[in-house]
Amino acid sequence: MDFIEPKKRFGQNFLIDDSITERIIDLVRPEKSDHILEIGPGTGVLTKELVGSGASVHAIEIDESLCFLLSKKFNGKKNFFLTSENFLKFDISILKNISNSWMAIGNLPYNIATQIIFNLLGYTNLFSKMVLMTQLEVAERMIAAPNTSKYGRLSISIQRKAQIDLRIRIDKSCFFPVPKVNSAVVEIKPIESPNNQNLESIIDKITRAAFNNRRKIVGNSLNRFFSPEDIIANGIDPKKRAENLSISD
Repeated sequence: MDFIEPKKRFGQNFLIDDSITERIIDLVRPEKSDHILEIGPGTGVLTKELVGSGASVHAIEIDESLCFLLSKKFNGKKNFFLTSENFLKFDISILKNISNSWMAIGNLPYNIATQIIFNLLGYTNLFSKMVLMTQLEVAERMIAAPNTSKYGRLSISIQRKAQIDLRIRIDKSCFFPVPKVNSAVVEIKPIESPNNQNLESIIDKITRAAFNNRRKIVGNSLNRFFSPEDIIANGIDPKKRAENLSISD
């Protein structure tokens, strides 16, 4: 691995286990015709394999020292494009000018992982697949099913917009520096849907109220939105708790 002093402010933990890299690439299965958005390429461990496949790789990296390293490493590669920018400020919509179909790949900083995923899911019609690494606990919450302790607002928000599977569990020893928690790779396949901001806002308010106190029954936690009669009329028992309700409920 090229030595770059990891920067805590960017949440940098570099993957150093080649076997994990191979498993991630097997999930992505890059081909020459693909357009890939790589978020936080770091020292270019995954980037090397993606570029080597012939796919068009567009990498977004916030760290200028890493950008310098990546520019040197992939100098002359006509299928590698690098943008030095904070991904949270990157305008995803400009990708439409290059292709109508993308894959997103990345080892996401723990502190902004969910925000990045929600930004990507704002463009469900643009991405065919996402293969993203995040904190194991967050991954488990994203895939959680009703009637489990980890099912909540995050589970609902993600699963409404995509099919998500936890594909690889990664021990913290596979990174440098070693983080305090384990990681996981999730595969996300967006479900094409119209972008209705009013609906998103309403669902956010309802799920926030429902899960604000998980022990409350929905007849009480949602009483400012619905009467018990409204809830029953929709085929739901008002004595159930939020964690007992499916997304369709």
